Amino acid sequence: MCTCPIQFQNLGVSCNVDEGTVTIPPNTWIGVINLGNNETVVGFSNHCPINFCKHKMYTVLLEKTSVCTLNREGVLCGQCSPPYSEVIGDYHCQRCSNWFLLVIIVFGIVGVLLVFFIFYLKLTLASGAVNGVVFYANFLYVNRLLLS
Repeated sequence: MCTCPIQFQNLGVSCNVDEGTVTIPPNTWIGVINLGNNETVVGFSNHCPINFCKHKMYTVLLEKTSVCTLNREGVLCGQCSPPYSEVIGDYHCQRCSNWFLLVIIVFGIVGVLLVFFIFYLKLTLASGAVNGVVFYANFLYVNRLLLS
């Protein structure tokens, strides 16, 4: 006979064994973890990462319903669901695209053209007009507190 472990009950979790549902408090995570070798366990954490889990009392049907939000899944909602990927500098998951390849190609072409431009004009940091620009930029940087 299946029962709700006393440890879960002490943390505010209630189980309905007949329906196979578990009601959990806000900002907590519960889920089935596959350990490999056909072993699975039920994991629980009463501290789910901010904005990864649902913020209200929630009833889950284990293995079919997720407590995760923002297109997340897995243990503690720590990974993005396919075909999503984590956004740099943020915790949101967004659909993947290949537009970044175009940006890499454009920057690569511009970088090569810039190098040829520098060689063609024979620009160096020690002489010519570039020296004045570099000196002026360094002067502004060193005296930025006085000038602001």
